[in-house]
Amino acid sequence: MFERGLPDFVPAPPGHYPAPRGRRPLVGLRPAGRGDRARVEEICGEVLRGGDHLPHHFDDWIDADDGTFMVAEVDGRVAALHRAAPAGGGVLWYEGLRVAPEFLGRGLGRTMVEMAATAAARRGYRDMRLHAGPECAGFFERAGFTPLVRVARWDAETSRKGSLPAVLAPEHTSVALGWLRQDRAFNRYPGLMPVFGGSADSDWRTLNRLARDGRLCFSGEVPSFAALRPTPARGPLRVTFLAGGGESMFQLLRGIRHRARVAGARRVRVIAPVDHPCAPEMLAAGFSVRDEFRLTVYSRRLGETALIN
Repeated sequence: MFERGLPDFVPAPPGHYPAPRGRRPLVGLRPAGRGDRARVEEICGEVLRGGDHLPHHFDDWIDADDGTFMVAEVDGRVAALHRAAPAGGGVLWYEGLRVAPEFLGRGLGRTMVEMAATAAARRGYRDMRLHAGPECAGFFERAGFTPLVRVARWDAETSRKGSLPAVLAPEHTSVALGWLRQDRAFNRYPGLMPVFGGSADSDWRTLNRLARDGRLCFSGEVPSFAALRPTPARGPLRVTFLAGGGESMFQLLRGIRHRARVAGARRVRVIAPVDHPCAPEMLAAGFSVRDEFRLTVYSRRLGETALIN
């Protein structure tokens, strides 16, 4: 677990956060509370002009016991926020970095990243991952992150058609992994499962956990596979990865649309590499790609410190 309990006030590293009026302010990092909602919404509204998803996750992030949702105070005023949570296998997922406009350009965002990386390394995490759009690429690459895979989003409405897909039994994880390692679609993910809320290694441990949770589906004698994420209230049924192809993939995608309807989800959302070879099957099964959505999953090996530019 990524623990709470960093010091109440942490001085910004020299050179990271030049202070106004010749003095260096203290950056206080503390867990976010419900009383921070108005300020968080104000920051998010200013940063992304009302198009930010983060306020919709505020209560869930406050209540979650598997991560930390933190705010930074500068001279007593909330100036920035971020969240970090375990993604499995020693990987920390980092998200929700927002800096109030009046504090931009002064190194606070970089200070937040370094604080999270230092705390994670101290707690034994080996890798810190995140996803970001092209407008943030330079910032994270200067902070020591390297791109792993570019992903696109495919959406479909739920459907009454199709049969509920079969769920892999945990004891068959090794057999499934053998199939997957030979599949060109699966290998487009370079060992990752890129998805909002985490980017875990696609190893035996991760697949077995998905199978035990009933979230690793398959279809066909020459099988196609899909991994599902939990469905939030009134949210989409999210698909982490797709592997396989042909008729079995078409039937699997139809079945997932039907499963989403049964589960009360609003739609199905697939996050997949931009050049995923199952694009024809997704189109045939009623999915459409969101051209405006392009993200890159980044990784930073912990214990490494990037040069300050």
